[in-house]
Amino acid sequence: MEHTFELHVLDYVSFFGYFVALSFIGYIAGKNKSEDAADYFLAGRSLPWYVVGSSYIAANISTEHFIGLIGAAVIYGISVATGEWSTVIAFSFLIWLYIPYLLTSKVYTAPEFLEKRFNKPMRTLFAGVTLAINVFAFLGPVIYGGALVLEELFGLPIVWSIVIIAVLSGFWAIWGGLKSIALMDVLTILVMVGGGLTVTFLGFYYLGDGDGLIAGVKKMVEVNSGNAEFAQEFISDNVPHIMQGSQAGDDYERLSVLQPLNHYSNPWSHWVLSFFYIGLWYTVINQHMIQKVLAAKDLYHARMGMVFASGLKLLLPFIVVVPGLIFFAMNPLIETPKTGYGEAEAAVLAELGIEYQLEEDNFLLDPTDATIVVDYPNGAQIVADAYRARNGELSSEEAEAAMAALSKARFGYSSDKANKTYILMIQDLVPPFMIGVLLAALFGAIQSTVCSVLNSTSTVFTIDFYKMFLKPNATQADEVVVGRVAGAIILALSIGMAILLATATKVNLFVFIQILYIFFAPPFSATFLMGSLWRRVSGFDALISTIVALAFASALKVMEFYFPENLPDLLKPFANQGVAVWVICMITLAISTVLTAPPPAKNVSDDLTFNWKKMDFGGGLGDKWYKSVTLWWAVALGGMFFFVILFSIVL
Repeated sequence: MEHTFELHVLDYVSFFGYFVALSFIGYIAGKNKSEDAADYFLAGRSLPWYVVGSSYIAANISTEHFIGLIGAAVIYGISVATGEWSTVIAFSFLIWLYIPYLLTSKVYTAPEFLEKRFNKPMRTLFAGVTLAINVFAFLGPVIYGGALVLEELFGLPIVWSIVIIAVLSGFWAIWGGLKSIALMDVLTILVMVGGGLTVTFLGFYYLGDGDGLIAGVKKMVEVNSGNAEFAQEFISDNVPHIMQGSQAGDDYERLSVLQPLNHYSNPWSHWVLSFFYIGLWYTVINQHMIQKVLAAKDLYHARMGMVFASGLKLLLPFIVVVPGLIFFAMNPLIETPKTGYGEAEAAVLAELGIEYQLEEDNFLLDPTDATIVVDYPNGAQIVADAYRARNGELSSEEAEAAMAALSKARFGYSSDKANKTYILMIQDLVPPFMIGVLLAALFGAIQSTVCSVLNSTSTVFTIDFYKMFLKPNATQADEVVVGRVAGAIILALSIGMAILLATATKVNLFVFIQILYIFFAPPFSATFLMGSLWRRVSGFDALISTIVALAFASALKVMEFYFPENLPDLLKPFANQGVAVWVICMITLAISTVLTAPPPAKNVSDDLTFNWKKMDFGGGLGDKWYKSVTLWWAVALGGMFFFVILFSIVL
């Protein structure tokens, strides 16, 4: 596929029409700004279920999905859908166990809830981690992903693209607060789902080559199963980078969501255990997500909102994973830079006699050596060493290392360029007007996530640091002002992180974000789970086990990057590292709990921990069958199991 792109006047109409409508909603929702903190940070606790669910998912979907997850699907296959479908399990715990606690506590932030259940040091530690991860794992990568799109579409310098994305996306969060964000998210979800499914269907029709949708689906399945020469070569050559400890030529099932334990990004342990070591943190105590639930008008709307979110989660892989499988089946071309590389690269091209490759077709899944020279960090040295190895100029050990480095570089190049999958599919498949709609969907996803994370981060800073340490007697008007100032500062820090990602790394966004999640999430997931189910867990127990687990996670990362030969293969996949950190935290917590004194009664009331004697799951379940939380939750759970069976046994 050759990639050409021009915006039609109709695309400008649809694109800017979307943002006019979005801005109108944001303005109407935020124009009567009060100085009440609950109104600014929690939308006056007034959101209905469809807004709760829409805003929750809109905040969840961003460039991590449209850029990173689709790109990861090109490389790893359907297994990356695990994180979307398995979230239904995490949502189930939230719906049935945690929503009653969170709503009855009347807190503004998740760290504030942890102080009530544990102690102030636990609140402060979690608040600090929340600020860090919101900048480094959410805002920075999301802004960078959006900037990649601006750079690809309009040729803007990456740094300017980052600044533009950040400022335009963050404005409504700083100006209008959560109410503006949540109501804007309803429109965003409608455009995102409709536009995203359009790309998927057009991709199937393209693969069908005139024979229709079903033919396209069959070809996608056939190619991703390895029944095409280029697909089999990619799988065979790159399986060592996907399955830790594997050798080139080993089998790999791209259409299975259940992968072996040595799978780099999504082993089966991630599916089975992800709720415990990451899902609980992400869905229940991650401020930028749970803030929507805290803003629900009552228990029913909070619960039904998360049931609605579960249904949207089942749909998401057909928007942000399946297009990656389609793109893989297209065996896409990717442009190689013809100019702009340095003298060292030019010298290697001339020495090896491979300048001509710059004029040849360069496939994303099978890049030429010349492409690696001019478009991959240290590519000139890597390719030169590989040629010396092929010519017998190196020892057997040196030759093996040189060829392994070239293989890793080719895989890294494909992973990095796969980040452009969504925008390249838009360029090649979508007609005028719809291009504008799809770009609106992409930028809507970016805007929603940036707004939500920015608002939640400023909330945590204001409530958990400013009010607690700097000005305990601050008025609600003071809190709103500080929230806006903090939002601006946090946005500036996030711009810096995005620039760092753009200039100093070559990594798939989805993988980068998942690695950070695995580092921070397991300790807090473990302590929150045990603290909510076991009343004997004290604040001291939670704090000491969290510190131990974070230290263990740090040690794993040091070994992974500096002493990889000493890290067992089983612990090389980052998902398995998450399980290990979670287990260490649970063991430490259990030992400490048994050996230390129980917590005060005020920290273990029925509003903060589960009462096993009463087994009371609260009300808010709906008064008619078609409003039943139980019924629609069961439908969503059944849908999850259906897709697991379809993509692990049937296909």
